[in-house]
Amino acid sequence: MATVPGGSEPVPDLPSSGEPGSTRARRRAHVRPRVGPADPRLVVSAFAGAVVMCSAAVLGAAPVPYAALSPGPVSNVLGSTGDTPMIDVSGRQTYPTNGELDLLTASVRGGPNNSLSMAEVVSGWVDRSVVVRPVQEIYPADLTSEQISERNTAQMESSQESATAAALHELGIEVPTRLTIDRFVDTGQAEGPLREGDRIVAVGGTEVASMAVLREQVQQVEPGGSASVTVIRAGRRVQEPVPTTESPEGDTLLGVVINPTFDFPFTVKISIDRVGGPSAGMMFALGIVDKLTPGALTGGKTIAGTGTISSDGQVGAVGAVRQKLVAADDGGAELFLVPAGNCAEVAGYAPDGLRVVKIASLSDAVRAVQTFAADENATLPTCS
Repeated sequence: MATVPGGSEPVPDLPSSGEPGSTRARRRAHVRPRVGPADPRLVVSAFAGAVVMCSAAVLGAAPVPYAALSPGPVSNVLGSTGDTPMIDVSGRQTYPTNGELDLLTASVRGGPNNSLSMAEVVSGWVDRSVVVRPVQEIYPADLTSEQISERNTAQMESSQESATAAALHELGIEVPTRLTIDRFVDTGQAEGPLREGDRIVAVGGTEVASMAVLREQVQQVEPGGSASVTVIRAGRRVQEPVPTTESPEGDTLLGVVINPTFDFPFTVKISIDRVGGPSAGMMFALGIVDKLTPGALTGGKTIAGTGTISSDGQVGAVGAVRQKLVAADDGGAELFLVPAGNCAEVAGYAPDGLRVVKIASLSDAVRAVQTFAADENATLPTCS
């Protein structure tokens, strides 16, 4: 799904509690980010809380309702899941790669039907690479474990499709796209002139066959103005004036959520086990770009990153960035690609020796990797 403008909305995906099939052992398990000692007030609070909760446990209280996020497994998207390439392209020439493009995960302990022990809660409170939160802050209270797993799987599958579309868009390969209205944004005014299931084919008289063109045409309208939108409805071509709104950033919003479907000119299959959510999208897209272009994008270096991806290459914020920084460092990464929307979470948590680069699009990511591969001391955008 994608909103207009801005691509896929940032969704802090729920991390996997299992190991993806192509993960490897951490190569620098002894290295930790030098973020300083834990705040003494935090330690005191942790142990004070532990005393209270332990006392409650002795008195027969329910298990501790907390979950912990910690650095998870690392997977090289240029590698394999068992004997199966993680990214497999058929019907198009591909090229050899080397180096690594590592997707990152965060592992979760605790949650529905799986409470943490008191020792695990206290340990997490004093370890700055771990975040301990009430279960309801990590897992929606109205969803079962099975529903959460199904949602994460659906998000992962959608991110893989968006990654393929974004990579082909980056390479200038045409991908016919149907832009169907899935639902409306509460703050918008498009519902009425437009209907769920309408297929948008033109804005302002210009035909739109991709999210990128749709975004460009919507931005031609002044925020608050009326956009002339042509849709296919019940087999008929209908033109409607649609009121727009303004985003906090000053962009023009059409107020609809688009469900794009793609007619890819060749097949890209992504295989990964037991990892859910949308946060691997950007790294999948980088891997596809690498496989479809001559020469190794990484220059043999180990690059890690995270971020959602829209079909037109916009990179969105994700959850558990601090845990992923540790996972990247443990995995031996030299460069970490972070969504611009996550920059505030990076300060004070970047491990020594791990270079962190800010990106907002797939084009930014490709350019950063190419630049770093050619000269690891080159100037690149940062979060500071």
